[in-house]
Amino acid sequence: MQIENQNTIATISDDFPTITAWKVDGMDILFPERILPIDGKQRKRGGIPICFPNFGIPVNYKGAQIPQHGFLRDTKKALYVSETASDFIVMSGIIDAYDVSYEMTIKMQVHHQFNTPTLTQTLSVWSGNPSEVMPLCLGFHPYFKVNRKYLNFLRDGKAMNMDIFSDENLLRAQTFDFRNVFEVQLDEKLSVIMVCLGDFETDRQRVCIWSDNPDEYICIEPIIHDSTLFGTPQGHFVGNKKQEFHVSYACKTW
Repeated sequence: MQIENQNTIATISDDFPTITAWKVDGMDILFPERILPIDGKQRKRGGIPICFPNFGIPVNYKGAQIPQHGFLRDTKKALYVSETASDFIVMSGIIDAYDVSYEMTIKMQVHHQFNTPTLTQTLSVWSGNPSEVMPLCLGFHPYFKVNRKYLNFLRDGKAMNMDIFSDENLLRAQTFDFRNVFEVQLDEKLSVIMVCLGDFETDRQRVCIWSDNPDEYICIEPIIHDSTLFGTPQGHFVGNKKQEFHVSYACKTW
């Protein structure tokens, strides 16, 4: 599927709720999704996969083995296109997560909105059964195309020490808190500004920064909380008192 809106061209996977490419004024903002040989294996990289229900490391929750970054990004045809226009696509569905040993039914909607030069993604999640309680650590995983020569990070307007973004540290993945905006210079005349919205928007917003090929792409990933809190009393849940979650972020290029 493709969206063309003003100076924006975006491609969305036919099988997954993943933006696979995004161009503004003919320039690739994302590293387009593709399969690459990494460490002797063929691995998918690029685009913006959605991490659900967990972000980061694989987890075992009540006997359910949930893979790294969750099962949504690899569950084919989990969502279908429910609404589309010249500047947005909405994908919806009900996921019977019993099929992936998660032991609950999940209602979900993903909204991809393109208003040049801004991309906004919103993930809405409801428990299919109000009596079920579902642990969550939601996140988005955008791969931005980068020119390493110009790479620079600003947190709430303040430049960050680039020494902490060595290849070794990027491969380990690092999480940073911010209050209002997180800005990354990707090229000589290209920067992205990330703002968290919805249930992401707290006084302690977070991005995880990672790359296993920093000469080609850098991942700036908004997440809802520390991934190690998944399934613990300190983590987030949907069901019972909180029946729905809406996480959203906006990414503006300039």
